[in-house]
Amino acid sequence: MKEIGWLVYLTIVICVCQGNDDNYKHYYLEDPNLCSAAELKQGKIKLDESKYTAAQLLNKRPKHNFHCTIKVKTTTKGNGIIAVIQELGLRRNESSGQCIDYVTFISENGVVSRKYCGMLNAKWKMDPMFVNEESSVEPVDENTFLNDINAYLIVDIFISELDISRELTPTTINIVFTLYKKCQYRMFGQYEPCLDDGDVCIKPWYFNDRIINCPYAGCVDEGGCRIQSTYNDKLSIGSKVIISSMSSLVISFVVFVICIYLCRKYKKLCWSEDWSQPQQSSEAQTPRVIEMNEQPSQSQEQTDDRNVVKDLPPSYESLFPDR
Repeated sequence: MKEIGWLVYLTIVICVCQGNDDNYKHYYLEDPNLCSAAELKQGKIKLDESKYTAAQLLNKRPKHNFHCTIKVKTTTKGNGIIAVIQELGLRRNESSGQCIDYVTFISENGVVSRKYCGMLNAKWKMDPMFVNEESSVEPVDENTFLNDINAYLIVDIFISELDISRELTPTTINIVFTLYKKCQYRMFGQYEPCLDDGDVCIKPWYFNDRIINCPYAGCVDEGGCRIQSTYNDKLSIGSKVIISSMSSLVISFVVFVICIYLCRKYKKLCWSEDWSQPQQSSEAQTPRVIEMNEQPSQSQEQTDDRNVVKDLPPSYESLFPDR
């Protein structure tokens, strides 16, 4: 039974360590099969209901003079696509407000989204503080796009040829595509609604996974937007190292104090009785010293007695032997 318990424990640990990345298929703009500067071909992202029902599109490094179109589609009928921009960093002309670089979504039905650019973070854009209450049941237009059922979605990414070496805005693209069903056609336990009375349902394991999948205000699939966590996500590596080092020092100091307290309480190490043995042995040598000091005094008394005997006057018989 213990072996089975350990096996279950290790299985849980492995599942936790693997995280939520197993539910997403990752695509990178640097992949030549997805976006190629040499060939004007269209990249493809597929959402498969039996395997990956969500995909994440990312970039590894800044782009320059880059144009890519990607076709996102589902492999089975009766499904739609949700696009949520998690984070975006593209240039915008501050004077005119026009996008220098942009991302846009185009539905198969001809619906075209706005051009997304500038600094954008889903946790800010979807927070109820910045969204009208009237549109809380509608997809957030600032960073999401809800595509129709049985329609593919075209993602158009354009990076201008203007020099970006002096730009303060880092090139960042992080978009998540999630397969959804109409809730009236969902099977119980396989899909969960984004809103209680809504008609958009996604797989249950996309709830509370730190990635926003539903297109509605309030980050409903994450239990709230938690704006304060945005700052933590932006911490630099150096800041994280410093915080980790300070935390380790504090924890080590606390453990040290607890160890000292326990050793004193239970008389261990320096506070144990074994450490007093050398002191007892020194005390045991004291009688020997005293004994050695006593021996010379006894021999001295014997010598004094002999001297006293030698100093006595001679006897009468020795002086007058004839009498």
